[in-house]
Amino acid sequence: MKNFKVLFIIVALAIGFTSCLKETDVMNNEPTQSIEDIVVSPDFNYETFKDIEIVMTGYTDGVVEVLASDGAVYQKAYLQKKQQYAMNLTIPTYEKTIYLRFKGKNVRLELTSDMVVWEFVKY
Repeated sequence: MKNFKVLFIIVALAIGFTSCLKETDVMNNEPTQSIEDIVVSPDFNYETFKDIEIVMTGYTDGVVEVLASDGAVYQKAYLQKKQQYAMNLTIPTYEKTIYLRFKGKNVRLELTSDMVVWEFVKY
């Protein structure tokens, strides 16, 4: 029991001394700017999200998935044969393409406007 107390004190002191090391601060010598000093291009877009409309038509009934460029599913919908389906979707502004997956077929769509129209055809 006495050995246990001595061992405990040694471990406690070792932890205490190693945790009390002085941290060295790295000073940033660059002058700080105020918000008034920042120059932003007049055509800069501050929006982080954008709304798009996707109008889809299927050659048969089935589920369509709208995917991000990294493969994440934004939304799913059920298409009925030869019926248009309109979907409103909010996506990050950095997305320049989306993917549609329907009946095993993947389609890449470039987002050049706020509205995308696509008709799936049987191949």
